[in-house]
Amino acid sequence: MKKSILLSAMLFAAVTASGQGDAESYLKYTKNAKPASTVAAADTAKTKKEKARDVMNEKFPYRGLCEWEPGMRFMVVPDKRDLVIRTFTDSVTGQKVSNSPLRHKIFVYTGHDDLEGHGRVHFRCEEDQRRYYYEVPTGSFDDYCLTKFGVPALAYLGDVDIARKELLGKTLTTKALKYYRDVEYGSDGAEEVTMEGTGHVVKVVAIGVGTRRFPVKIIVSGPTKKGDKTEQEFYQYVAISRTNCGLRGDEFSLRENQNHTFETAFDMKDDLASAGAYAGWVGKTVCTNYATQMRNASDKLVTVARLSVFVIDKISLQSGSRYAKLTLRQANNSKVVYTKDVLFSDMDGTSSVSKPEQRVFEKLFIEGDPTLHPDVKPQHLAAITRGNIQVGFTEAEVRLSRPDEPSVIDEGDTVIWLYNHYNTRRARVVFSKLNHRVISVKM
Repeated sequence: MKKSILLSAMLFAAVTASGQGDAESYLKYTKNAKPASTVAAADTAKTKKEKARDVMNEKFPYRGLCEWEPGMRFMVVPDKRDLVIRTFTDSVTGQKVSNSPLRHKIFVYTGHDDLEGHGRVHFRCEEDQRRYYYEVPTGSFDDYCLTKFGVPALAYLGDVDIARKELLGKTLTTKALKYYRDVEYGSDGAEEVTMEGTGHVVKVVAIGVGTRRFPVKIIVSGPTKKGDKTEQEFYQYVAISRTNCGLRGDEFSLRENQNHTFETAFDMKDDLASAGAYAGWVGKTVCTNYATQMRNASDKLVTVARLSVFVIDKISLQSGSRYAKLTLRQANNSKVVYTKDVLFSDMDGTSSVSKPEQRVFEKLFIEGDPTLHPDVKPQHLAAITRGNIQVGFTEAEVRLSRPDEPSVIDEGDTVIWLYNHYNTRRARVVFSKLNHRVISVKM
């Protein structure tokens, strides 16, 4: 089926304004790298045997060639084979061009077309706006885009950009025994860094472009030996979404690739903000159902009163622990921040946890700000916070006063709520069915 080349004029204008010099921002080196003399691209390109895995599907979505959209950005990062085989054709001259002068140029995908059974994938160079295309080697574009091969020599910058936003400054722990250190600026030359065991706490200090297969270069700073307080910079190339990596799924488990998935290279000590099943809670307002201890900005344990209202800023899954760390900002003063380790009810072992009202998220917190409920009067809040139920309270006010679930007895014109749980104060609360308000309380 004939397809026209897709090109957005607005995108063209926006990229043109920011294109020159932007490629250098993707080239990151460990700080021990020596200044390079003139380095020939053909002499310094070095194939890295690394691997990728779609570790964080939501943050790093996979984009198969069939799903590419105009504006997706790539960097030309040829390996040794790509320096021999010419990948791209100049759209104006129709001549194939060497990958060497294109090295580290940013290519913007502009669309594809099919010409009598063979396809072309089109790009524009950000730096000089020249147009290039990749000739699909066999068959139509529709057939080719379903394969793993993609476009050679191109490292997907989308993963790099997302990783900068999500991982820069994060604390990780090492899981591999071998990482790398740059030899000199402008060069792909690297030396191995051998780790003494795993589990070293490191901080992400820079993120740049890696290779076509493993486009994200994560540079960290930390120790390489147990008990050593000396910090060194080293890196690992990883692919996260696998976009245009050119590998089949089973190839990610090969021995030479085992250090180069994100999950085999690093573990999140302070996990991605609100990863996985708990992401929906981030940004929501919650209220404490019980008085509880939290850590303040100085990392000191302080007691937070019942009915304290917060906005969840972040949820971090902690390495080697069943607990998730909540970062909470006070609703009426966003500068006041606390952290609290909790278990979610679907985490293993919550049924055997002692004091679940202090540890289980769903018991400790109420979603929303119940103090804004239309049936909760501001003048009753002080008594509610102390757990003192008074005549005239509404059902909503009683529930806020006593977070444990009562036994309910229907007495015709009245309803009795009995609070007789072993670890709470006993109470007998009688409601009128007429207006659903408390008419008597016996504590």
